[in-house]
Amino acid sequence: MKNIEQNARLHIYHAPARKTGRQLLTQKNVDIAVVIVSFAGLISAMAFLLTMR
Repeated sequence: MKNIEQNARLHIYHAPARKTGRQLLTQKNVDIAVVIVSFAGLISAMAFLLTMR
């Protein structure tokens, strides 16, 4: 059982960014966009709950 658990680990590999003139969709930019959208959703939900009476 222990051998199966060791082999069941999930590995996530990020594809390397293509070497072009301008790299728009790098992993860092995608992560920043996800954080911004998450905060916007959180603020929207808080505003909705505060205005609901």
